[in-house]
Amino acid sequence: MKLQRLQTTNLFYNRYVYKLRVKNKIGSIFRGMNLGNAKSKIDEMQRHAESETVIPSPYNSHRRKENVSIETFMDTFVVYNALEKNKNKCMVRCEGFYLDIYSNENEWLEELANKIDCISIHEPQNDESLNFLLENKNTIIVNKEVTWPYKAILGRIVDPNFAVYCNRNKDNIKIGHRALSSITKKHNTEGYYFYTKNEKHLMLAKIALGGSITKVVKYVSDKELHK
Repeated sequence: MKLQRLQTTNLFYNRYVYKLRVKNKIGSIFRGMNLGNAKSKIDEMQRHAESETVIPSPYNSHRRKENVSIETFMDTFVVYNALEKNKNKCMVRCEGFYLDIYSNENEWLEELANKIDCISIHEPQNDESLNFLLENKNTIIVNKEVTWPYKAILGRIVDPNFAVYCNRNKDNIKIGHRALSSITKKHNTEGYYFYTKNEKHLMLAKIALGGSITKVVKYVSDKELHK
């Protein structure tokens, strides 16, 4: 399988620039980076492999019986060794048959990708993007001109008068109809968001809304990085 190379446009978990995606039937044994638990399951599978008997899945139950191929077992063993060696440099996320490995060091991820079948790797476009992302959390690089660079995500409670403020400042604030309706009706606004054209109007909006903003994301055109 050819490794897909994808561009990192924002920090993963506001911390990591690289992400390697592995497809592994039993990759969830690494959930939570509990390598002790993973090692015990690998040791049990290894006993079956060495005796040349079928390798039962570590997730077998009385209702479901599946076996693990020798190729999957070997890939899992390789992943374990890589994670054990670099456990202070990474984190993992397991979802279904996918194991995502995050790190800020690319060399060992590339080595791992050369040893096992991996689906994709996310990496910054260049060193300039790499350094920019590491120095600017909650920032997303886009490959187009940015008109609304600031995105503010609302908390649960917002002053209803903020809806009036938005309607009076449409040239500098962009917000959806559902968000405005929830604000006007004093409903829960958690997760709704609005955009502003510059930092000045973001600050003014914060004052006007009289409630909490849980997160602010800044969008930056990749062309701006090369100015």
